[in-house]
Formats: sequence, structure tokens, C-alpha cells
Amino acid sequence: MTRTLVGMLLFSSIGYAGTLGNQSIAVDCAFSVTITATSASDGLILDPGDPIFSKTCPGTGLSFRNTVDPQLDSVPSFTLDCNHAGTIRGSGKGNGIALRGPQFKVYNCTVDGFGTGIAAGGDGDDLENNVVQNSTGDGFYLHRPRDLIHNENFLGVFVVNDQALNNGHFGFRFKGGGFYVSGANHASGNTLGGYSMTRGVGNSFDQDGPGNDNYATDNGGPGFYITSVGFDSCCIPVSVAHIQAQNNAGAGVVYVGRFGCECNATLPECLQDGCLPVYFSALSVTASGNSGTCPRGTAPLPPGGDGQICIGATNCTGRDYLGPAC
Repeated sequence: MTRTLVGMLLFSSIGYAGTLGNQSIAVDCAFSVTITATSASDGLILDPGDPIFSKTCPGTGLSFRNTVDPQLDSVPSFTLDCNHAGTIRGSGKGNGIALRGPQFKVYNCTVDGFGTGIAAGGDGDDLENNVVQNSTGDGFYLHRPRDLIHNENFLGVFVVNDQALNNGHFGFRFKGGGFYVSGANHASGNTLGGYSMTRGVGNSFDQDGPGNDNYATDNGGPGFYITSVGFDSCCIPVSVAHIQAQNNAGAGVVYVGRFGCECNATLPECLQDGCLPVYFSALSVTASGNSGTCPRGTAPLPPGGDGQICIGATNCTGRDYLGPAC
């Protein structure tokens, strides 16, 4: 496959269909773009005539790399808009869409049958209106350092109105800090569970408008599995609100974090007395019809039954929530 250098963007040149910046190109399997500090592209918009929509990719579908130092004040962003033009299909291997570096926006893509659907590892990403299904591994695999964000000009990583369906591992797997799962996301039929969020602080589940909760239904494991137990979790806890878990084979919601109050009783007694983890919104977290049980180290949140909402929490010894030690 030939490669053509246009400005500082590297891409495959085979016929014409989609557009990269102001240039018409064809997008095929293993298509790649490299962004540098002098790039001036307006992004990539796919077209139904792109060859990638008419075949099954043997490995990775699309890959993008932003080589700009994420510590700089000005980091160019790159937008991939699949434009609902078709389905990017894989053969159970590689990534459907791979993003390396900061500041990627991915909109309106359907990815089917790769090893991982969408894999990303940078600050400032925004994933909206995408469908990932039938991956042999995770649907969405998003990883970052465990802290919040490295550049104050970035707002974090946003996930909005995305769907993860029938994937072999988790629908959404988040590792690290600074993720904002901002509403209308849906994980259903995934083998290991709906959402896994671990190893980070300052993450958030919320909604971007009335009724736009995040849903986990009919998954093979827990609907939501969320932990916030690191050294900084007392200062920058995970915010959990506006999530619904229904009819999952595991527990509906599992959250392990830090108490927002000091409790020296047993975990069930603390929960019964209303001592909950910091930023856990019991009124907007709902679970029903889930068939699992609460895992070891957690207890059911009253008045729900076992396996619906499961809480594990410890006190913030030596570091009060948002206190002077933070």
C-alpha cells in the first residue's frame, strides 16, 4: 500500500471518496494519519464510497497518531467523522479505530467485529454517537494516567451517546483519571459486563440533558464496576450519578470508594445509617432485575436487595475530603 505525504499528514492514496482536510481521498483498511505541530487538516470525513466499507479488515481498520507534545499550550486536534456512511468491519483482530496521543474527536462511527472496537489513550478526546459491536475483546478501551489531566487547556475525555453491544469483554473499559461519561451511553449484551472504570480519580458518570442516563442492560457480568480507592480518591473522588442497570447477569452497580463521612461501624451498618461514598448519588443510581450477588468487600445499599447496588467504602484516614491535606 502506497503512502502519500500531504503537509504533515500521512495517508493511503487509492482513488477518491472521503475528504481529508480539503483533499478527496479513498479510505481503506489500515488507513493511518499522523498529526504534527504544523498540520492544518480540518479532519477526516468518510463517504459511503470509501473502500473500507465494502470489505472485512484483516487487522486494524483506522489508526491516528498525534505526535505533538501534550504539554504545549496549543495542541492541534483532529476530527474523524464517519458520517454514518457505513460499517467498519473486522476479522476479530486489531483495533477498529486506534487513537494515540491527545485531542481526537470521533463522531458517528459504526465498528463491528474487531479485537477492540475503539482504543484511545490521550487527553482531550471526545467520542460521540458511535456504535461498537461484536468485538472479541472490549468494545471501547480508553486508558490514561491515573491522575486527572496533564494539560490545563484540556477538559478531559468525554464519552457521549455511544453504544457498546455484544462485545466479548466489557462494553466500556476505562483505566485512569479524567473520564467524563456524560450521558445517553448504552452497554448491552457484553460478556464480562457493561462498564468497568478502575485505577483513576476524578472520573464522572452524569447526564448531558434530562433523561439521558447511562444504561447497562442484559450484560453477562456487572452492569457497572467502578473503583476509586487510590491515595487521591479522598480528594478527587469518582462522581457517580444518572446510571441505570437492568437485567444483568452480575450485580447491577458495584462501587468501591471512600466514605464521605467517618464511620467506625460495619459496612452494612454504615450504609444503613446513610453514610455513603463521596459523590455517590443514591437518588439517581438505579438497578433492578440483576441476578448477581454483591462481591466480597461490598454490601447491598438499602433498601435494595443483594446484587442490585453494591457499595464498598473505607474512611479517608488522614485526608479529609477536599480538606487541607488535599
